[in-house]
Amino acid sequence: YSAAPLRFKRSGWLGPLVCALSYEGLSWFTGTAVMLGGWPPATTLWVLLLYSLGAHGIMTLNDFKAVVGDSATGLRSLPVILGEARAVRFACGVMALAQLAVIALLATAGRADAAPHQQSGEICALVQCDRGGGLCARHVGSGLGFGGICMTSMASGSAGLGWLGVIRLGTVQAALGAMVMVATSLINRVMVVEYAIVAAVPAALVAWHYAAQICRPLWGHRSDRSAHRTPWIVWGMGILALGTLLAVDATIFMREPGFRSYAFAFVGFTMIGLGIGMSGTALLALLASRVVPERKPAAAAIAAQRHFGWHAGRWGRGQLLHQAVR
Repeated sequence: YSAAPLRFKRSGWLGPLVCALSYEGLSWFTGTAVMLGGWPPATTLWVLLLYSLGAHGIMTLNDFKAVVGDSATGLRSLPVILGEARAVRFACGVMALAQLAVIALLATAGRADAAPHQQSGEICALVQCDRGGGLCARHVGSGLGFGGICMTSMASGSAGLGWLGVIRLGTVQAALGAMVMVATSLINRVMVVEYAIVAAVPAALVAWHYAAQICRPLWGHRSDRSAHRTPWIVWGMGILALGTLLAVDATIFMREPGFRSYAFAFVGFTMIGLGIGMSGTALLALLASRVVPERKPAAAAIAAQRHFGWHAGRWGRGQLLHQAVR
């Protein structure tokens, strides 16, 4: 990307595309191949390709912070080539069109996949069972066994989460993405650019918030065993919000060197990671267990509004910073 002889970074078209294919497409492909133990199906390949194209817009947004420097050094990023106004419209358009295409693809795939099961009257769902007991009280006698993976079924006509409920979960995802953006896209830049802190410090904090999410299986397992998943989502979002506030306060304290600010930042980013893991895992589990199978593909696309919250947060941040500069 940066090194000779290719140096894709010099191109505003190829550079973001290479990053997007690696950041979005390769991770989707690898995860699916590992879970399936083979080549991913065609639908998955189309989804990862569309999301990779959408991520081209995400990568383009990263170039707005260095328009002056890129112009001076000859890096032809899209904001330099097209101008900032046209580049931001292009980036947002690419992201929106990719998301709409994924929704249409998943909706179509969902109808095709659900048709054979509708004839038999039930849909099989794969559930990770508790090795020590029933998944939770309401599953007693439902066919869930012990020790590893087991199968249960859900009638395709049974009551499930409606579209309003799916949209509510998508709103929660958007709020989650907006708060995560503050920690991973704003605070780190303030530390480096405004306070001249060594870049290894925010990099370590961002890495640590990802490391804290290694407990996601624990949150998922415990939410499976509880009677309701909603409290896990609410508590997780609360921990995430408090962690974000603490991380912002810690960044403000970093104007004056001292142990206190770094300690606060460590605790804040730890809470951010734990909150994301707790709320996000329970939310996706709730979506998977309460949406009828024929609606799941479209519901998954609608609920994937974390990206919307991320980009809405970036836009708001940019507007506030622009006003501050003026």
